[in-house]
This record gives sequence, structure tokens and C-alpha cells, in this order.
Amino acid sequence: MISLWEYIPGPEKEVMAVSNSSSKASLFLMELIMSILFFSLSAAVCVQLFVRSHTLSRDSLQLNYAVIASESMAETFYAADGDLAALKATLPDSYYNEARHTVNIYYDSSFRPININDFTYTGRYILSGTLSEDGDLKILTITYTDKKANKEIYSIAPALYPKGGAE
Repeated sequence: MISLWEYIPGPEKEVMAVSNSSSKASLFLMELIMSILFFSLSAAVCVQLFVRSHTLSRDSLQLNYAVIASESMAETFYAADGDLAALKATLPDSYYNEARHTVNIYYDSSFRPININDFTYTGRYILSGTLSEDGDLKILTITYTDKKANKEIYSIAPALYPKGGAE
């Protein structure tokens, strides 16, 4: 069987061979560029997903610690019958400000309680309980705040009538 290629005279045969191979090379380069573009876009999407999952994980961890610490303070408030001095005595590492009717606990970035003097350097979170009274009803507004991000993570306001209060 004789191919059509054999009937083309010499110089034209070389020009067709060069243009055919250059069009194959340009198609290959275009395909390679498209593949690189596709993988770059895929990598960008994956990086965004990993960053978002890390942020959600960190926020979830902060919320878990905030809920546990706040609930602990609320239960201690109930056990102390609304007395902040007794609350301070029960909670280690807490600071009681009698004039402001507050109890604070300071935490570092690993959620460990720290001294109030170290808070300026290593502190990040504050668990604060502020007592207010409405007649016999005592309300402790508890907030867990991230001072670095300047945002409130969790808040709860347990209320109780002290024993021997409203009868």
C-alpha cells in the first residue's frame, strides 16, 4: 500500500513535517498550561478549605472551654447561695472585686488559669461574673471573653433566690 505522503515532492514534504510537528507542540503546551491552571485552582480551593476547617476547629475549642468554665462558675454560684466571697473561695485562681461585685478568672491562650499580674503578657481569656440584684433575686452575669480578638465567646446569666430569701 502506497501512502499519499510518498507522492509529495521533496521541499514541500519538509515544510509540512515542520508545521505538523509545531502544531503538535503548541497543542501539547496549551494542554500543559490548562492542566497547570486546573491544578492551581484546585490547590487554592483546598488551601481555603483547610484554613476554614482550622478556624472552625479553633472556634469550637474556644466555645467548649468557655461553656465548661461558665457552667462551672454558674454551678458554684448556686452552691454558694449567691455569695461572691464564697464563690471566690471555692474557685481557685479567681479574683474578687467587692466594690464592683465581680469575680474574674484569667486564662492564657492554652486555657490555663493565670495570675492577674501575668495577664498583660500572656493572658488571652477572661471569665467574668458580675452580680446584680433585683429584690431578693440574685443574677450573676457570666461572660467568657477573648481579649486578643476583643469578642465575647459565651455568656450566661443564672439567677436564684437565696435560701431564706423569697418565701
